[in-house]
Amino acid sequence: MAIISTFELLAKRIGPPGGIPWIPPTYTPFRKLLQGYYLTIANPNDRNVRLRMQAVIPKKNACSPFDDAERELTTGAISVANHVYAYDRTGCNIGTANPREILSTMKSIGSTSTSKSFSTTNILLEPYQTGLVNLVPSPVAIADQDPQIEIRGYIRIVQVQTWKFVISRPPGFGFFQLVKPKPVTLLFTPEIRGTFVDDEFSPFNTNWTGEYDYDQSNYALPTYTGAGAIEVKE
Repeated sequence: MAIISTFELLAKRIGPPGGIPWIPPTYTPFRKLLQGYYLTIANPNDRNVRLRMQAVIPKKNACSPFDDAERELTTGAISVANHVYAYDRTGCNIGTANPREILSTMKSIGSTSTSKSFSTTNILLEPYQTGLVNLVPSPVAIADQDPQIEIRGYIRIVQVQTWKFVISRPPGFGFFQLVKPKPVTLLFTPEIRGTFVDDEFSPFNTNWTGEYDYDQSNYALPTYTGAGAIEVKE
């Protein structure tokens, strides 16, 4: 396992509408921001690596005025979860309009008294390949008049154990054995990317008249070790 970086998911307005006395109580000056986490992973080794990306977040306090879906990752089908993750290397179509190898939601894998942990499914990187995995709020959240999704935590990467068939003695008998992978050094580039969305935009609007105003934001995050090359142990 290796800790990679912090992350932050946002589907919020960039200011407090009505919260500044000298500004009229209108939403228009405070555009919505849809912001997610992007992790580029390169495998400069002469062997396959199978990985899972995990997210660890704080548990919502009982005193919080926010809903669970506004401060924690919620699981389930893409249509009901408050987030989605995607993984891609070469643009493989999974059978939808989105050219991604994996498009799904994270699964809950455990919790403590103060935190919750979630994981993707297996991610394959073949020798000398580079892939991108991203974790973003559900885009439909931006349809809310005042979305409040604000989820923070940290990201870690684990290697996945594999099975191999072992021939026993005498010949003709065999069994499957769980194999722990050896440590591997990979290259990681974590980023935050976001889109500022026009106040009039809705993903459910099919009447595309008028002109919408958008902007993009993008900044790199420091890794846990301060280096791009990080060893992922057993």
